[in-house]
Amino acid sequence: MAIATAMLFINGCGESSYQKPVVCIGNIVNKSGQDLNTETFVTRLNNALVNTDHFDVIENDRIDEIIEEWNKANAGMTKSCSDAENQKIAEVGYKLVPTITAFEYKSNTVNIGEATVQKNIARLSLSVRFLRVSDGQIIAAKEIVGESSRTTTEVSGTASSNSGSMFYQDCVKDAAQKVVDALMDLCAPIETMENEKGDEVTIRVQSERVKEGDFFKVYYIEGEVEKEIATIKVTDVRPTQSTCQVISRKEAMTINAGDICRPVNPVKQKRASTAFDDL
Repeated sequence: MAIATAMLFINGCGESSYQKPVVCIGNIVNKSGQDLNTETFVTRLNNALVNTDHFDVIENDRIDEIIEEWNKANAGMTKSCSDAENQKIAEVGYKLVPTITAFEYKSNTVNIGEATVQKNIARLSLSVRFLRVSDGQIIAAKEIVGESSRTTTEVSGTASSNSGSMFYQDCVKDAAQKVVDALMDLCAPIETMENEKGDEVTIRVQSERVKEGDFFKVYYIEGEVEKEIATIKVTDVRPTQSTCQVISRKEAMTINAGDICRPVNPVKQKRASTAFDDL
């Protein structure tokens, strides 16, 4: 079983600042009991963070080099620079520790005439802790599952090209994006801009993070108290804000400016069962 320490450092998370939060990704902890390529997850997570355009990402290989230069400057051996990368390390405020807890891959088949239908399902489970560096307190903990599902049809006994390795890659991609989504929810939550007007509300969000038809649950948060208010659907996307329609609400609660919005999947309509459901 491969075990390595994983750390993602965040500077300025949740604080007002003109500079982006600074992030550094190390290796991850693998407690799944399986020989997994953890570097794949690090790469996917790094790419997903960069693509948000919300974080400054420092490669893990650069950390020792940066710290060495920082120590030289502190010892008077070199001239320090106020805007050097090592200054960002000194301002690190938070650490994210992801641990792979399980990887499951299942392949079930059913024969339909001369065809063999194969359903492949894979799940990568992670436990993610967000820690505050100053006192080591866990400020958030999330269980994240990266998933991959694919159905293929083989005729006359042709060999399947699917493999657990391929599905692991798909799960890693999905899990990395979900970790970034959780990080964005902590550092840059999507908020309502104003009180709802006639079952419509405007949310503050970059167009890259949302598309027409997306669903969000709206929450009222005060301290540690969190209450679900409503479910909304995006109807109009603009560069820095989007208009949403209220689909349903909890009791008689209304949406006010500053409420938090989190993406959710729409409820799927029930359909008649088929032979594929036996897979």
